[in-house]
Amino acid sequence: SQSIFYARKNRVGEIDGSSIGYVEYSNRIDAMTRIYQTMWGREAFSAEEQDMVREMAWQSMVMDNAFRPGFEKLGVYPTAKEIEDMMLDVYVSPVISRVFSNPETGQYDPAALRDFIRRKDMDESGRMQLLWEYIQEQANDERATSKFTNLVDKAMLVTDLEVEAGVKEA
Repeated sequence: SQSIFYARKNRVGEIDGSSIGYVEYSNRIDAMTRIYQTMWGREAFSAEEQDMVREMAWQSMVMDNAFRPGFEKLGVYPTAKEIEDMMLDVYVSPVISRVFSNPETGQYDPAALRDFIRRKDMDESGRMQLLWEYIQEQANDERATSKFTNLVDKAMLVTDLEVEAGVKEA
């Protein structure tokens, strides 16, 4: 009875049937805060930015608990080879090209990626490694989402014969 009340009190929501607790959500917010502090190069955020970080934390939990397991079941989550290709310029992930673009031209800059990886390996705080893991996760999720969308688009393709038959029935 008291443990049920305590469990409900510390629950912040539910994702795909899984209860999300306050501590789990708070830890995700902390991780996202460190990621965005590293990305933005500053420690303090405005109230609006803090709200955005909390929303990003929740969305990452939705991806972890709902979308990613479904993508894996469908076989659309990137394979190890695809992931390697996304990081080695064979197929540049839109996430990678956005993050590592030349600020003057807006074009993807492979040298910026190489420089980041070099600096990441020298960062003793671990923040750049955390950011790198986040970037890779976002690239993988973007790839899976894109593959899923393409799969759905192809499944919903209507042939000319189907259109013609539909028009005749109407």
